[in-house]
Amino acid sequence: MRKDTHIPYVYQKRDFYYFSRRVPKDLLGHYKRPSITLSLRTKSARVARAKSSSLAAQLRVNPKNVTGSNWCHAGAEQARI
Repeated sequence: MRKDTHIPYVYQKRDFYYFSRRVPKDLLGHYKRPSITLSLRTKSARVARAKSSSLAAQLRVNPKNVTGSNWCHAGAEQARI
């Protein structure tokens, strides 16, 4: 696993890009795990940058309604650009 330092919240594993964010301490009760990680389903750095930016913005706007697997599915749908 290597971290791509040019794209915030993104790392690359087996040529695919993944989005990963730590859950803030005050919101840990709303999540099952201390971090949110999901596949961006792309090998393109350009597409990964766009998808991660969209997901990070979604998380910043409404972090409490973006919980658990519902967020992962919504994020994956939102990430399909």
